[in-house]
Amino acid sequence: MSPLAKYHRSIPDLTERFELFVRYKELCNAYTELNDPIVQREIFELQAKNELVGDEEAQTIDEN
Repeated sequence: MSPLAKYHRSIPDLTERFELFVRYKELCNAYTELNDPIVQREIFELQAKNELVGDEEAQTIDEN
């Protein structure tokens, strides 16, 4: 899941993002930015836990 993208308003397990490809080349990678700091923190903490159990795509929290 994209940690900085907002969740879809009516479909809970979907984020508001898209990618545009033309002839196998990515031209655009866009999303609606998540701007709730409390929800952002919860998602970052969940990703940090997932990284500890072996999720290779999870990110650590950058406190700097």
